[in-house]
Amino acid sequence: MTGIDEKRPSFGSKLHAGTALVRLSTAGLAGLGGVAGLIVAAGRKVTTSILLDVCLCFLVVFCSVGAGNTLNDYLDIEVDRINRPDRTLPRGALSPRVALAIAISLFAIAIAGAIFLPRVALAIVILAIAIQMCYEFAAKKLKSVGNVVIAGQTGLLFLFGGSIVGNLTPVLFFSTLSFLSILGREVAKDISDVEGDVDRKTIPRTYGLPFARGISASMVLGAVLLSPIPFFLSGIVSITYLEIVAVADAIFLYSVIVLFQGTPRRPESLMKYGMLIALIAFIVGRFI
Repeated sequence: MTGIDEKRPSFGSKLHAGTALVRLSTAGLAGLGGVAGLIVAAGRKVTTSILLDVCLCFLVVFCSVGAGNTLNDYLDIEVDRINRPDRTLPRGALSPRVALAIAISLFAIAIAGAIFLPRVALAIVILAIAIQMCYEFAAKKLKSVGNVVIAGQTGLLFLFGGSIVGNLTPVLFFSTLSFLSILGREVAKDISDVEGDVDRKTIPRTYGLPFARGISASMVLGAVLLSPIPFFLSGIVSITYLEIVAVADAIFLYSVIVLFQGTPRRPESLMKYGMLIALIAFIVGRFI
């Protein structure tokens, strides 16, 4: 066996690199967000008959978000050489050409899956992808605009799930909470990436770190303050929701403390865990 053969990446290493490019945890969490919207909207009418809708919902959201993550890394390879040199493309685990092929394939799967869903749901998917394209190719350097775009797309997850069962009312409030928490997390990520974002007009680079921390914290605290309200809206969630979402709120509050301590990258990771627990609260609180 030659030295070249010994250095050739194995199929397993390529597969691992591909899953890292898609960012399974982020795409999976988004998929759960869409499913949560569907289940919350369906309420106690959820039966095995909508199992296919649940699977399609998760598949469409997972592929759409995974495609967006991959496209983002494809276009951001030079920035990531500074901010995230350990990511898949900067370290050469996969070629940019393969990354682009993965992104296109996942976008195609998302649209193909959405064709089997109601027209409103298909329209939301197409809108979300169009917004993603506008962000990647037009608004990315105006990162403050991009933050709002990403948060808005996340809010669409709940509306997408609700549209599948034809009931948007119960998920409108959850969409708002998601928008606020994601916007706060995106600004926190910009704070972590401030050294590498040399050619982007992010909030921390334009207005300074103290102002950016204040914006991030205010968005997260806004979501925390609003989180109990669904309990007081008749018939949406039970007191179990309050008990579980209190854990999410505690994590969000701790993330704000860490944010002001200036610990690199930790605040946005904590916020991700808080969002996962909040998703669980939305689902469980609807039934128990």
